[in-house]
Amino acid sequence: MGAVIPLAITRELRRLAVDPEACPGLASSPTLSLDDLITWLRHLPTGLGTGAFLHTLRTAGPRPGVGAEVVPPRDASIPSPDLDLHESFDTEMRRVLPLPSGTGWALLQRPDLNRIVPLLRALPDGAGWDAVSAVLPIVRVVEG
Repeated sequence: MGAVIPLAITRELRRLAVDPEACPGLASSPTLSLDDLITWLRHLPTGLGTGAFLHTLRTAGPRPGVGAEVVPPRDASIPSPDLDLHESFDTEMRRVLPLPSGTGWALLQRPDLNRIVPLLRALPDGAGWDAVSAVLPIVRVVEG
């Protein structure tokens, strides 16, 4: 199994029609921020394809600091309901279970996000561990 690619990067690779397996280290550069990479990706034309993408990556790839530029909005015309659902889940978890830096959460099994996201949305901001574990008993806090 390859490295985990952030959802925002996955969304852009889909828009570009790029096979994520063709660029396994894309999101792990020590010199680029996630914002640098997303900004660069959003400047590329939709449907570019894997071959042209890899050529562009080698010849005019992202550079540190590009994330400080104006970031083009994501292309809402490219449907990604599965990514939308995962992003909603992540957003809601961060809202209801704020954790200290260096700490995160892990799922012990794959939840039914269509059922879980509305339950999380019903919780107040900062609801905390007890409220989240009542809704989602398959989550645990992990050190970073």
